[in-house]
Amino acid sequence: DFQGDVLAFYQTILANSDTNIFLYNIPQIAAQIPLDAVRELVAHERILGIKDSSGDMDYFKGILEIRKEMLDAKLNKACLLSLDETNSSAYAKKILNERTREREFGFTILQGSETLALESLRLGADGLVPSMANVYPSELSSLYHNQDEALQRWLDDQSFLYRQGNTPQQGLKEELIDIGVTYD
Repeated sequence: DFQGDVLAFYQTILANSDTNIFLYNIPQIAAQIPLDAVRELVAHERILGIKDSSGDMDYFKGILEIRKEMLDAKLNKACLLSLDETNSSAYAKKILNERTREREFGFTILQGSETLALESLRLGADGLVPSMANVYPSELSSLYHNQDEALQRWLDDQSFLYRQGNTPQQGLKEELIDIGVTYD
Protein backbone atom coordinates (compact mmCIF):
# COMPACT_ATOMS: atom_id res chain seq x y z
CA ASP A 1 0.00 0.00 0.00
CA PHE A 2 1.10 3.58 -0.62
CA GLN A 3 1.35 4.58 3.05
CA GLY A 4 3.57 1.56 3.69
CA ASP A 5 5.76 2.55 0.75
CA VAL A 6 6.13 6.09 2.10
CA LEU A 7 7.07 4.79 5.55
CA ALA A 8 9.53 2.28 4.06
CA PHE A 9 11.16 5.02 1.97
CA TYR A 10 11.81 7.32 4.93
CA GLN A 11 12.71 4.44 7.28
CA THR A 12 15.33 3.27 4.77
CA ILE A 13 16.88 6.73 4.72
CA LEU A 14 16.81 6.93 8.51
CA ALA A 15 18.39 3.48 8.86
CA ASN A 16 21.18 4.19 6.38
CA SER A 17 22.07 7.76 7.26
CA ASP A 18 22.57 9.89 10.33
CA THR A 19 21.18 12.94 8.52
CA ASN A 20 18.21 14.83 9.92
CA ILE A 21 15.22 14.91 7.60
CA PHE A 22 12.55 17.44 6.78
CA LEU A 23 9.44 15.97 5.14
CA TYR A 24 8.22 17.77 2.03
CA ASN A 25 4.61 17.30 0.98
CA ILE A 26 4.21 18.48 -2.60
CA PRO A 27 1.48 16.41 -4.24
CA GLN A 28 1.72 18.47 -7.43
CA ILE A 29 5.05 16.66 -8.04
CA ALA A 30 4.72 13.46 -5.95
CA ALA A 31 1.79 11.83 -4.22
CA GLN A 32 0.59 13.40 -0.96
CA ILE A 33 2.16 11.98 2.20
CA PRO A 34 -0.73 10.39 4.11
CA LEU A 35 -1.39 12.01 7.49
CA ASP A 36 -1.04 8.66 9.26
CA ALA A 37 2.43 8.35 7.73
CA VAL A 38 3.25 11.90 8.86
CA ARG A 39 2.08 10.98 12.39
CA GLU A 40 4.38 7.97 12.49
CA LEU A 41 7.37 9.68 10.87
CA VAL A 42 7.44 12.85 12.98
CA ALA A 43 7.69 10.70 16.10
CA HIS A 44 11.25 9.86 14.97
CA GLU A 45 13.82 12.15 16.55
CA ARG A 46 15.62 12.85 13.25
CA ILE A 47 12.48 13.96 11.41
CA LEU A 48 12.62 17.65 12.26
CA GLY A 49 9.47 18.84 10.55
CA ILE A 50 7.41 19.14 7.40
CA LYS A 51 6.87 21.66 4.65
CA ASP A 52 3.41 21.39 3.14
CA SER A 53 2.97 22.80 -0.36
CA SER A 54 -0.28 20.99 -1.10
CA GLY A 55 -2.45 24.11 -0.89
CA ASP A 56 -4.94 21.98 1.08
CA MET A 57 -5.85 23.73 4.33
CA ASP A 58 -7.63 20.66 5.72
CA TYR A 59 -4.43 18.64 5.24
CA PHE A 60 -2.40 21.41 6.87
CA LYS A 61 -4.78 21.50 9.84
CA GLY A 62 -4.28 17.74 10.10
CA ILE A 63 -0.52 18.27 10.47
CA LEU A 64 -1.12 20.89 13.18
CA GLU A 65 -3.42 18.44 14.99
CA ILE A 66 -0.72 15.75 14.90
CA ARG A 67 1.72 18.13 16.60
CA LYS A 68 -0.90 19.06 19.20
CA GLU A 69 -1.52 15.38 19.94
CA MET A 70 2.22 14.75 20.30
CA LEU A 71 2.71 17.69 22.63
CA ASP A 72 -0.34 16.76 24.71
CA ALA A 73 1.03 13.23 25.09
CA LYS A 74 4.47 14.55 26.07
CA LEU A 75 2.98 16.97 28.58
CA ASN A 76 0.82 14.22 30.09
CA LYS A 77 3.88 11.98 30.41
CA ALA A 78 5.88 14.81 31.95
CA CYS A 79 3.11 15.50 34.46
CA LEU A 80 2.98 11.82 35.44
CA LEU A 81 6.75 11.77 35.88
CA SER A 82 6.59 14.90 37.99
CA LEU A 83 4.18 13.22 40.41
CA ASP A 84 6.89 10.69 41.22
CA GLU A 85 9.47 13.35 42.09
CA THR A 86 7.61 16.53 42.92
CA ASN A 87 4.17 18.01 42.42
CA SER A 88 5.54 20.98 40.51
CA SER A 89 4.20 22.03 37.13
CA ALA A 90 7.54 23.79 36.56
CA TYR A 91 9.23 20.43 36.85
CA ALA A 92 6.77 18.96 34.34
CA LYS A 93 7.57 21.77 31.88
CA LYS A 94 11.31 21.17 32.40
CA ILE A 95 10.90 17.48 31.57
CA LEU A 96 8.75 18.32 28.55
CA ASN A 97 11.35 20.74 27.20
CA GLU A 98 14.19 18.24 27.77
CA ARG A 99 12.34 15.55 25.86
CA THR A 100 11.15 17.70 22.95
CA ARG A 101 13.75 18.07 20.23
CA GLU A 102 12.36 21.36 18.85
CA ARG A 103 11.91 23.32 22.04
CA GLU A 104 8.25 23.41 23.04
CA PHE A 105 7.07 23.08 19.44
CA GLY A 106 7.59 19.34 18.95
CA PHE A 107 8.37 19.50 15.24
CA THR A 108 8.52 22.36 12.77
CA ILE A 109 5.59 22.98 10.42
CA LEU A 110 6.11 25.23 7.39
CA GLN A 111 3.53 26.42 4.90
CA GLY A 112 4.62 26.36 1.25
CA SER A 113 1.51 27.95 -0.24
CA GLU A 114 1.55 31.75 -0.26
CA THR A 115 -2.25 31.88 -0.59
CA LEU A 116 -2.59 30.07 2.76
CA ALA A 117 0.23 31.93 4.48
CA LEU A 118 -1.66 34.23 6.83
CA GLU A 119 -4.27 31.67 7.85
CA SER A 120 -1.54 29.10 8.47
CA LEU A 121 0.47 31.46 10.66
CA ARG A 122 -2.61 32.29 12.68
CA LEU A 123 -3.33 28.58 13.15
CA GLY A 124 0.21 27.84 14.36
CA ALA A 125 2.59 27.43 11.40
CA ASP A 126 6.19 28.04 12.40
CA GLY A 127 7.09 29.73 9.15
CA LEU A 128 6.59 30.16 5.42
CA VAL A 129 8.61 28.78 2.51
CA PRO A 130 6.56 29.51 -0.62
CA SER A 131 8.29 29.69 -3.99
CA MET A 132 7.07 33.30 -4.29
CA ALA A 133 9.66 34.17 -1.64
CA ASN A 134 12.15 34.08 -4.53
CA VAL A 135 10.35 37.06 -6.03
CA TYR A 136 8.92 38.83 -2.98
CA PRO A 137 11.17 37.97 -0.01
CA SER A 138 10.58 41.21 1.92
CA GLU A 139 6.81 41.03 1.46
CA LEU A 140 6.65 37.45 2.75
CA SER A 141 8.95 38.33 5.64
CA SER A 142 6.67 41.26 6.47
CA LEU A 143 3.62 39.00 6.31
CA TYR A 144 5.32 36.58 8.70
CA HIS A 145 6.18 39.31 11.19
CA ASN A 146 3.10 41.56 10.90
CA GLN A 147 0.34 39.20 9.75
CA ASP A 148 -1.22 41.94 7.64
CA GLU A 149 -4.45 40.98 5.84
CA ALA A 150 -3.97 43.62 3.13
CA LEU A 151 -0.54 42.19 2.35
CA GLN A 152 -2.05 38.68 2.14
CA ARG A 153 -4.61 39.95 -0.39
CA TRP A 154 -1.81 41.58 -2.41
CA LEU A 155 0.14 38.30 -2.37
CA ASP A 156 -3.00 36.46 -3.49
CA ASP A 157 -3.21 38.81 -6.49
CA GLN A 158 0.49 38.29 -7.27
CA SER A 159 0.05 34.54 -6.89
CA PHE A 160 -2.60 34.58 -9.60
CA LEU A 161 -0.17 36.28 -11.99
CA TYR A 162 2.64 34.00 -10.88
CA ARG A 163 0.64 30.90 -11.77
CA GLN A 164 -0.21 32.01 -15.32
CA GLY A 165 2.62 30.07 -16.95
CA ASN A 166 2.33 26.50 -18.18
CA THR A 167 4.50 25.42 -15.26
CA PRO A 168 5.29 27.03 -11.88
CA GLN A 169 8.84 27.60 -13.13
CA GLN A 170 7.56 29.51 -16.18
CA GLY A 171 5.33 31.61 -13.94
CA LEU A 172 8.29 32.32 -11.65
CA LYS A 173 10.43 33.34 -14.63
CA GLU A 174 7.70 35.65 -15.96
CA GLU A 175 7.35 37.29 -12.55
CA LEU A 176 11.13 37.77 -12.28
CA ILE A 177 11.12 39.38 -15.75
CA ASP A 178 8.23 41.66 -14.71
CA ILE A 179 10.11 42.97 -11.67
CA GLY A 180 13.37 43.39 -13.62
CA VAL A 181 15.46 40.66 -11.99
CA THR A 182 16.09 38.77 -15.23
CA TYR A 183 15.23 39.00 -18.90
CA ASP A 184 13.80 36.62 -21.51
